[in-house]
Amino acid sequence: MKLGKPAQPSRTQLFKLNTLTVLLTTPQSYMTLKSLKNPKNLRTKEMSTSKVRDLATLIYLVNAFEKSIDMYTEAIFCKNPPAKKSIYYCNRALANLKLENYAVALFDACESVKHDKTNVKGYYRRAQAYYAMR
Repeated sequence: MKLGKPAQPSRTQLFKLNTLTVLLTTPQSYMTLKSLKNPKNLRTKEMSTSKVRDLATLIYLVNAFEKSIDMYTEAIFCKNPPAKKSIYYCNRALANLKLENYAVALFDACESVKHDKTNVKGYYRRAQAYYAMR
């Protein structure tokens, strides 16, 4: 029996590992990890926009799409430059695509393109939504 090389972790697995490592080394790690298990208890009012975005991404990665949509919405309504808002709209469009909310995903993708015409992912998400709605 021939043994091959061990499988390399994917980029998503590495991101999850790095994000969880960061969460575990912060002083509020227990509260954050406990909140991920029950996202209704998550307090985001004291967090900066980038932390809300990072947490939304982490919640998305554990397949809590509804909560990640709420968190991206909070990040959108904070004071941000248009390029950042474009990214948040694009991420929210992806979560809506996963939930099969294609009309909402299309709206978010169009808003993403409206805020930053160079955001290629916005065009891609819009195409995905159009394709899913046909």
